[in-house]
Amino acid sequence: MNRLRCSVRLLSGVLALVPFQPGSLAAAPAPVPGPAAQGLPVPAQAHAPPPGAVARTADVLTLLNGDRLHGRLVGVDDRGVLTWQHQALLDPLRCPLTALDKVDLLPRPVAGVQHQQQLVRLVNGDRLCGDVVTLDATQLVLRTWYAGALTIARSRLAALTPTAEPLGALYDGPSADLAGWSLDEADQSAPGLAYRKGALVLPGGRKIGRKIDQLPDRARFDLELGSWQDADFSFNFFSDDPGGETGVAYGANFAGGGLDFRRMENAEHSLGNLDLSEQLAGRKRTRITILADRQERSFVLLLNGRLVREFRDRQAFKGKGNHLAFISNNATSLRIFRIAVSPWNGRLPTADDDGQAAAQDALVMANGDRLAGTLRAIALGRASFATSYGTLDVPLVHIAALRFARQPGLTNGTLRCWFNAQDAVTITLGKIADETIAGTAAGIGKLQLPLGAFTRLEGNPGLQHAADDDDEW
Repeated sequence: MNRLRCSVRLLSGVLALVPFQPGSLAAAPAPVPGPAAQGLPVPAQAHAPPPGAVARTADVLTLLNGDRLHGRLVGVDDRGVLTWQHQALLDPLRCPLTALDKVDLLPRPVAGVQHQQQLVRLVNGDRLCGDVVTLDATQLVLRTWYAGALTIARSRLAALTPTAEPLGALYDGPSADLAGWSLDEADQSAPGLAYRKGALVLPGGRKIGRKIDQLPDRARFDLELGSWQDADFSFNFFSDDPGGETGVAYGANFAGGGLDFRRMENAEHSLGNLDLSEQLAGRKRTRITILADRQERSFVLLLNGRLVREFRDRQAFKGKGNHLAFISNNATSLRIFRIAVSPWNGRLPTADDDGQAAAQDALVMANGDRLAGTLRAIALGRASFATSYGTLDVPLVHIAALRFARQPGLTNGTLRCWFNAQDAVTITLGKIADETIAGTAAGIGKLQLPLGAFTRLEGNPGLQHAADDDDEW
């Protein structure tokens, strides 16, 4: 009974216990099994977690007030009441959907998963993968594995990428499951690696690394970091040292608002440096992308979606390593919200647009050429694009991006459903039952979505959540 009272007190009055019913103990759902028990693949690079880390074997519920519980999402009814099963309690817990920050979902079996070619971005920031069937003056028809054929109002479209990037992530995290990461040895008084409020927290003076199996010579590294103007740290890749600090590797050192790109081989050799203080001023998060070609010894840096600079190594590089590492060089901790590693097709991505109103559609060719005009239609793998000097018929394979004339749109709905760390759809939730999400999306209509398609459910879309606040710990 004492354990039950402590659990209820932790929840700060937001959750309520369902009245006990005889026989409820037998009916209580069992703890959710891990991926292996469900027949799901376990990454080949996974190994024992760092000391003190616990592999996640359940869903994780986080509320807006900071309360956090492991367990299982049972569902959400049509009144907007979320039901949660905790293994330490006999009966489920309930809370209003309006109190939800997020639910991190354990992988669930789902049928029909497939890689799809096109990426559609909506005016509210949502991103949907699928295969474009047709587009005309009023709507886009997108064939998806997770919701069948979607008909999306053209007024909701912001951009279309004919070849979606990245091409299947080799690693996409972090999460509360820290398996696969190795932490340097330190005395017991040193702070350890932690996962808090959606971020991997690397303490000052420590270093972590992991192996990426089948890391190709052309690779894309996507990072999202908390404010780091006061930090001094290095991100190393293609390293043959599991610890990441010695041996042969390439890396970027970030310190004092600047960046120094390096090759490590017996000694450090600078390939160039940049002052990023103006780009970082006032930002609580920064997105960094490195597009690396080991054979060509070429590295392209993107900051918050915009191409900044290419670095080249003029000397031979003998490294064959497949490790990456983060190394803190001072006492300031570093918060890492996202790390994604994926193959790179060698094409430079088009920069993210700024979300401002656009008077015309825009077409960006694979070679970088740009055209302004009106996208009339897409059918049979070709785009019909009208310009001031004529109408062009362009195969989609030759197009890097299409952007639509539109006004910026706000996130609307009650739940944002994340497929991964980048792609999401925002809906007004009807209910979640029988492992299915039912709701409506602006400009799309009614949706029935398998819960297993998603890694995270975010409540109250558009709010600044606790994980976004640098000062809240």
